[in-house]
Amino acid sequence: MKKMGWKVLAIVCLMLAMSSYVWAAERPIRILVIEGLSGPAKDIGERVVLGSKFAVEEVNASGGVNGRKVELIVEDNQGKPDVGARKAQKYLLEESIDMISIFAGTNIVKAVAQAMGDSKILFLAGTQGDDITGKDFSYNMYRPYWNVSMFARGVVEYLAKHKKMKTFYLLNQDYSLGRDAAAAYKREIARQLPEGKIVGEDYFPLFTKDLSSFLTKIKASGAEVILTTAWGSDIYLLLKQRQELGVKAPIVCYALADPFTISAAPESAVGVIASDGYAITVDTKENKDFVKRWQEKHKGGEYPNPDLHTARGYMGTKLMLEAAKKANSVQLEKIMPVLEGFRANMPIGEVYIRPCDHQIQMPMAVVEVVSTKYPYIGPATILPASTVSIEEGATGNARCKGK
Repeated sequence: MKKMGWKVLAIVCLMLAMSSYVWAAERPIRILVIEGLSGPAKDIGERVVLGSKFAVEEVNASGGVNGRKVELIVEDNQGKPDVGARKAQKYLLEESIDMISIFAGTNIVKAVAQAMGDSKILFLAGTQGDDITGKDFSYNMYRPYWNVSMFARGVVEYLAKHKKMKTFYLLNQDYSLGRDAAAAYKREIARQLPEGKIVGEDYFPLFTKDLSSFLTKIKASGAEVILTTAWGSDIYLLLKQRQELGVKAPIVCYALADPFTISAAPESAVGVIASDGYAITVDTKENKDFVKRWQEKHKGGEYPNPDLHTARGYMGTKLMLEAAKKANSVQLEKIMPVLEGFRANMPIGEVYIRPCDHQIQMPMAVVEVVSTKYPYIGPATILPASTVSIEEGATGNARCKGK
């Protein structure tokens, strides 16, 4: 009887182990999306989630990741780094997720990255602060979006070639992204426009209530252009108060490639210049197909057309899942070697994940706001990836040894 009992116990244990294995193999791939779904950046978070969801739906409709369905778990970081870190830690401790994704808030990405440590979970970090793929690089992270140095290089080249502007005012949010942006603007102006002059430099609190004092200084400075990386409610306020105070200098900012943002104050946006990894006026077959699919899916919804935030969520998530298909795994040690050097055609054109720093290399769209009617922006000028790329040796990443 004792022998029989041990045999029964062994069989039961074997069956439990097998059922656990089957469950692990067959359960959905779970992506934790931590975005600001309340507060000043609410509309951005909503659109990023919508874009990520669209990518997941397309992947699932085509059979998932080699037969495994994909599921999004969405959490609100409330625009607070500590909240984002806590929510990431909760799911990491439960071991119930396979990937983490954040697209808005460099400060939040840094807090979550610190909370993750050397976790074996893949982290999609879609914000722009240079350090994320530079000195603060983590092997488990990849960035499917340009960094602020790439943005500065592209817009300064555009201004040098197409606008001949020579006097600049730097006005940025007072946190890591804004500080990185100002440093990058200075480098690129010195590099590409040695005759250029920075006539003022200011920083303001993230999600501030009044920018009039800064704009008054800009007006008095005689600056020909305002260089900023303001986003969320700050860019709306900057547009509004610039018009109220009669400041003529156009704004250059990536957030204004977004028709949804422009729609809040189109009259005050006319004449501004924007640059991003996506614009609806990009004239590629891939983008036309993307726009058509999006419109068919979201007709009658709150966001019937894709914009830069939905496109960022879509492209970053799609890249990650296509790499998982090729690796036939979401385990970090198997998917990361595939992501390093991964190439794909996206609405903006061909993109490439650089192996040493996991930083995407991608074309950049520069647009100008030309109308008070949708889509507000004119045709996109496409800067090739080679034009906006930052040399490996200038990234601050110890893994990058290139020139």
